[in-house]
Amino acid sequence: FNKAKYFYSYDPFTFLNTISSLCGCITIIVPFANFKNVTEIYSEKFCHYGLAYGDNEQEIEYAIRTIHKVREELQKYDDKYFKNKIDSLIQLLKTKFNFK
Repeated sequence: FNKAKYFYSYDPFTFLNTISSLCGCITIIVPFANFKNVTEIYSEKFCHYGLAYGDNEQEIEYAIRTIHKVREELQKYDDKYFKNKIDSLIQLLKTKFNFK
């Protein structure tokens, strides 16, 4: 990914799209089904940035303009995900061992 300028993806659900954006590639997702843009496909914000849905100029410009946000949003998602997992574990331990 560090050597290529563009990464064409036929699988919008692979994490390789995010990895290629983190490496500086302009990731172009080949459109499929009736989706109009990446926000219709992904619920996670980090997947909205650094990606072009199709190879038109507007989408590629969006990917270039937002590629710097990928790492920051991924970190937010990661922090939130692990906080939820830790909270769930604590609740489970409280329940199983009758902690208050």
